[in-house]
This record gives sequence, C-alpha cells and structure tokens, in this order.
Amino acid sequence: MKKRLIATAVVSGLLVAPYFSGKLAQTEMESMLAKMQNLPNATVSIENYQRGWFNSTADIVATITQDIDTQVEPFQFTLTSKQTMQHGPILWQSNGLGLGLVDISYDFDIAHNQTEPLEFSHTFSKDKLESYVRIGFSGAMTSSMYLKPFQVTTNEGTFDIHAMNVDSIMTKDGHLQFSGEWQGLEFSEFSEKILSVGKMQFSADQQVVRGDILSYNALTVGDSNFTLASLDVLGPTDAEKVSMENLSVLSTSHEKDGLMYADANIEVANINAIGQQFKDFAYLVSFNKLDLDVYQEFQNILMSNNAQQDPNLMTMEIQALLPKLLAAGPELKIKKFGMQTEQGEIDSQLNIEFDQDLLDANNPMSIVMALKADANGKAPVAFFNAIGMQQNIETLILQNMLVTDETEVTFDFTFANGQALINGMPIPLG
Repeated sequence: MKKRLIATAVVSGLLVAPYFSGKLAQTEMESMLAKMQNLPNATVSIENYQRGWFNSTADIVATITQDIDTQVEPFQFTLTSKQTMQHGPILWQSNGLGLGLVDISYDFDIAHNQTEPLEFSHTFSKDKLESYVRIGFSGAMTSSMYLKPFQVTTNEGTFDIHAMNVDSIMTKDGHLQFSGEWQGLEFSEFSEKILSVGKMQFSADQQVVRGDILSYNALTVGDSNFTLASLDVLGPTDAEKVSMENLSVLSTSHEKDGLMYADANIEVANINAIGQQFKDFAYLVSFNKLDLDVYQEFQNILMSNNAQQDPNLMTMEIQALLPKLLAAGPELKIKKFGMQTEQGEIDSQLNIEFDQDLLDANNPMSIVMALKADANGKAPVAFFNAIGMQQNIETLILQNMLVTDETEVTFDFTFANGQALINGMPIPLG
C-alpha cells in the first residue's frame, strides 16, 4: 500500500511539475527581456505568449530602426523568433535528456519596411538554421546553434556561406562561456573567386563586472581566443593580392580595485601583400588601469539616443569625463609591433602613461603636461627601397625624423613635461 502511495505521489508530481515549470520559465523570460530594454535604436518584446501545461509558444520580436539620409522614413528591420517550449523538470527537446525549467527551439521570420525589392537572392531556408536553449533551475542558459551552408547572390557576385556551430553557457551572475567554429566563406564574381575566408575557431570565458549580462552596457573581463586559418583577397596583379595564414588573437583581462588590466597578443605566421612576403607578424599590447566605472559612463554617453541627437552635448560630456578617466593613471604599452621581411626585421615599441601628480581635473591643459610617452623602432632600408619608398625615407632622414646607418633606419621618440623629442631633437607641438 505504501509503495502504491509513493508511486502515485511521484506520478502526480511529474504531472503537476510541468505546469509550475512553465510559469517559472515565463517569469524568467520576462525578466531577461526586461533587462534588454533601452537598447540603442532597437526594441525587444514578447508577443503571443501561449502557455500550456506541458508546452508553450511565444514570439520574441526584435526591431532595429536606422535613419538613412536618402529616405524619408527610417529603415526598419524586424526579426521574429518563434519559440516552442517544452516544460521541465524532465527535458529532452535540446541537448539530450536532462533536468531544468524549459527547453526552447527556435524558428525565425525576417521582415523590413523597404518598398523596393532587395537586390539579392539566397538559398537560405528555415531548415538551414537550428537553435536550442535550455534554461536550468538556477536560470543558467545553455544554448547551441548550427548553421548549414547556403548562398547569397547579389549584383556584384555570389557569397558561399559555409557551416557554423556555436555553443554557449550563460549564468545569472554574469558568467559567459562560448566556443564555436565557422568553416568560412567565399565570394565569386562571374565564377571567378575573389575572396576566400578560411576556417575560424573562437572561444571565450568572460565575467560581467559592470551592468547586467543582457544589458547593452555590460562590461566583461576574462579570456578569449580567436584563430583564422587563411584569408585570400585576389587581384589582377601580384601587388594587388593579399593573403594571410594562421592568424591568432589571444586576449586576457581582469579587474583589480575597480581598474581593468588587459593584454592582447596578435600573431600571423605569413602575410603576402604589396608584392612582399612577411613572416612572424607580432603585435603585443597591454592596456592597464582603465577605470571601469568611468569607462561605463563613456559607453553610456556614446550609445545613448540623446547623445546621438545632440553631438555637441555628447562632446561636452566626454570632455568632462576625460580627466576622471586619466586620474587612474591608465597605461598603454605596445611591447612589440613588428615582423620579418625578406630584407630583414621590422620592430617597434610604444609606451604611454600619465603622471597623476600633474593632473588637475579643473585644468584640461594639465593633461598635456602629465602625458609621458616613448617609442622606438627599426626597419631595413632595403625594404623601403623594394616597395618604392626610397625618396620618402631620404626626406624623413633629412628632416631628422629617421636616423640611418645605410642598412637600417631607426627612430627614437619621447614626450615628457610638454616637450616632444625625436631622435634627441625637440619638435614644436604647434
């Protein structure tokens, strides 16, 4: 008898639970949409929400409005995400069998207000895109997106868009992780390939430190990784062709005492451009002591509709924030910017910082006195000769902007106490 009562209670619970999961899922969705309001030039809303016992449907409607100089009416683009939801606690619609509030699958409709037909055609159809989201009991969202290949044809040529997949996890406390892979694209003109973008891979592990993860002004810190296998832009001559192999972009950032410290490392194994071959391109940069609170104020000004309508007011507001931003003593360090050429190495460095003791928030001119900078670099003379810049380099040498030992040109620049020096010689700022 007891076993029968337990079994009855379990079955009853499983039958009743989807109703409450559906209610919680609707509340969670409405909460997320509320955080996405005040987007610049865009609105997002929930329409046609039909909540059942075990399943629900709803439309998430995003409308983007953009003024166009040649049109009286602004351009309006509307994306409608038609959502089909399976209520928890037992889920199987996306990401396999599991537990959670709701599984969501998506279908999309696109509309615009242009009276003239758009000058392109495509082979995209609804079966080309699959997108799923699972919302857990904690509010965490696990999503997957799969895009199948399709073509877009315009008056200029044909784009072949290759397959892509992206997986992500987003938690309510602002932790975002995603990874994906895109097989790239090709553009052909009259059956002749003009552009080829190779395989891309990307990932990130970020934490929101200002704002909400779904708000337009959220600021994040963390790690990211991007690689591109190849890029080819074809031209009628070798000098007009550009190609690149094995690009990687690694970045990392963290917050300490309200300031952000960030590093980025960009490397390219091979570059062919302007008829020259370059190897081991490297760009290592650090940006430290960025006041996140003040930076978010900057971001709010730049993205606000009112600021766009009144550029003079926006300029005044930015000028008022600049001393506050510099008060933290931000530093920009380009540790290396260089590459190997067929004629030798090109290499340069740059450091910029501000002396906080010389900054006065009430005196904008103090920024010039507080600025400290130094830079230096070198490059082979034969490289500039090879690209036809010999006369330009000779002119810069005569002006003392560059120094040469016949095989290499160098420069050394410093700025301190309002005075700039190039190769040890003062240069006027006016």
